[in-house]
Amino acid sequence: MKDSQLTFFFSFFLYALTLVLGVTIARLHLFVAKVGAYAPTLALAQSRGLVITIVLIVAFLFLIRVIHSKHVTLSLMLLVILAVGTHYVVAAFQFPSGTFAITLLIVSAATIIPTVFTHDLGMVFGIAGVSAILGATMTPAVAILIMMVMAIYDFRTVARGDAVKYGKQMIESGAVFGFIIPRHISGFFQRRDKALQGGTVLLLGSLDIGLPLLLTSAVANEPLISAIFISVGALDGLLIAHLLLFRTRKNAYVAAIPPISSTSIFGYLMKMVLGF
Repeated sequence: MKDSQLTFFFSFFLYALTLVLGVTIARLHLFVAKVGAYAPTLALAQSRGLVITIVLIVAFLFLIRVIHSKHVTLSLMLLVILAVGTHYVVAAFQFPSGTFAITLLIVSAATIIPTVFTHDLGMVFGIAGVSAILGATMTPAVAILIMMVMAIYDFRTVARGDAVKYGKQMIESGAVFGFIIPRHISGFFQRRDKALQGGTVLLLGSLDIGLPLLLTSAVANEPLISAIFISVGALDGLLIAHLLLFRTRKNAYVAAIPPISSTSIFGYLMKMVLGF
């Protein structure tokens, strides 16, 4: 199998795993909220979710602007995402006495054991959890609006060449917000810093992964078929992004959010048109 095919296979597997996990925990938390006595009103939850999302996006974009001398800040933000997201994932499965211990174990493995595998494992939990938290507290319309805005921003960033600069800053800091995709399976057991310095890995950003989960989580109160259509659309967008990447090898950075967001939204609209 060619390197490009293996890279796509690894990306597809990690992406699909995160989507399945995110959809599952969003629906589990919604179920618990419906039967529990602590559920907030939907309107209040959606308002809070929108505010939190805006704050996080603004903070993320601000940090990207100033982070070239703030490596510690990036690492701290990555740790927070891992901890919050992992805790939300584990809590969905109702382990009363083990939630904290399991969360600590996963976060510790992702931060203390510096391999590509442990990093990607931590990001699966972190991105799935944080995206589910935010998406479950907003309407589908708000989620779609955020996806469209970020798609425009991503396209503009890559077109201006800023993506190269931001990517280098992330690699230098060692705090990669997303998946590190090696060309061979043995690359998953390589040290994270060596894999990044070698320049032979593909980086798939957290927004590329998390934005479709905003929409799948926003429709958690709808039949499961909604999340399935969106997820299939997101995976189609991932394929398109990979095809664009390998057709333009001279540019190591491709705007992945536009195709992923577009096909995710299209999947949801197709579900509505078909009347499922």
